[in-house]
Amino acid sequence: METESTERVGVVDGPLAGTFEHALDPKRRITIPAVWREVMGAPAHLYVMADPHDPCLTILAPSALQPRLQRLRQQPLFDEGMGEALRDFFADAEYLAVDVQGRIRIADELLAFAQLEDAVLLRGIGVRVQIWSPKVRARRREINPALVAQAAKILGF
Repeated sequence: METESTERVGVVDGPLAGTFEHALDPKRRITIPAVWREVMGAPAHLYVMADPHDPCLTILAPSALQPRLQRLRQQPLFDEGMGEALRDFFADAEYLAVDVQGRIRIADELLAFAQLEDAVLLRGIGVRVQIWSPKVRARRREINPALVAQAAKILGF
C-alpha cells in the first residue's frame, strides 16, 4: 500500500518530501520509495537510528551524514563528553544495505523503539526520512497552520 502526499516526477536534486505508507513485508523489511532513493543518490547503504526528539526512526543517506562526521573527526579523539555522546547516539544506529528493490531490514530493537508493527509511515523531512508508526503519528497528524507558519519563518521561506 503506497500513498503519496506530493507528486514528484523527475526530481533528483531536491528535498526528501512527502509521505508514504507501506506495510512491513513478511520479513519485516521496509521499502524506501524509488523517488527518495533517487534524491539520495541511489545509495547502497543507509544509516538508521532512533530519532532524538520523537518516537520514530531517522534514515540518513551517507551523503547527508558525511559533513557531520567530518566535523566530528576534528574533535579530540578521547574527549570524555564527546565519547559519551557518540556512544549514546551511534551505538544503536545501523548501517544497512539497500537491496535491489529498495528494501532495508531494521533491527527488531529499533522497530520496537518506534512501535512499528505491521505498517509504517515514511515522512520526508528535507535531508532525512522519519519512519513512524501510523498509530503513533495519527495522534499528531492534524495540520496546524500556525505551526506551518512558524516552521516557514524558522526555515527562511
